[in-house]
Amino acid sequence: MLGVVASDRGADQPLARAATRQRTLPVRPVTHDTPVANDVAGLIVAAPLDERPTLLAHLARTWRVPLLVEAPVAATTEQAQPLLDLADVDRIVAANPLRYGLHTARLVQHVGHHDDPLHTFFAAWRFRAPAVPEHALPQLLDLLGALGPGDLWRVSALERSEPAVLVATLRYASGLIGSLEVGGHLPDGFPSSSELIVECSCAERTYHCAPSAQAVSLYGPESTRTEWQPEPAEAMVRAFVDWLLGGPRPVGHVRADLAALADRQWLAQAARTGAVLTRDLT
Repeated sequence: MLGVVASDRGADQPLARAATRQRTLPVRPVTHDTPVANDVAGLIVAAPLDERPTLLAHLARTWRVPLLVEAPVAATTEQAQPLLDLADVDRIVAANPLRYGLHTARLVQHVGHHDDPLHTFFAAWRFRAPAVPEHALPQLLDLLGALGPGDLWRVSALERSEPAVLVATLRYASGLIGSLEVGGHLPDGFPSSSELIVECSCAERTYHCAPSAQAVSLYGPESTRTEWQPEPAEAMVRAFVDWLLGGPRPVGHVRADLAALADRQWLAQAARTGAVLTRDLT
């Protein structure tokens, strides 16, 4: 049995939808005060970002089963840190949709091999104005970390609020240089709510990843886009269910979320102060 803890705020909950579509395990709804049931093998937590830290902490202490939640587990390192103090924190799978998307997952598989090391990257995640989701930058930083650049050493960043845009240059201890852009500066008429582009230059190859390219786009008086790429939540739930049935643990951990959140706060500090910030990696 698979338990699904869904928010009652009516927010978009792709994990909850994906759980009901899988046919391997039966599904039952669970709330924060539902009595523990021995027939529930795992919980899927489909909650907005501001609800996740408290809800996860409560469920992890009450239910001694694995939990699946979308990354990041919290909005800040201060909110996420207490989760590391939980017993068996490895039970919490914090799954980044960018690590489970068809195109981005394949990018991670191909980039950074020892025979063709990564030299530079550029990543941009743009949204329709005005808002940029809180999860965007931590998820993108986690994806870039999965490409294998190593320890982040030096950052510089610029930010503006109208429209919201953050641009940053990242330098790693390995010598690799990357640049990223996250913002809400797509025009209102753009046919999708966001656009993600990641380009990686290795010693012998260059990779261009544009997940939304797997679509038919119409630009005119009314712009539309019809996409047919798989929903990442489907792969997240499938990997979680496979784990419950004896397969390997899925990708995603609270510690990885903490690292991405710390890097985001570091970039925010660089943008706020205008300083080039360097870490002591000794």
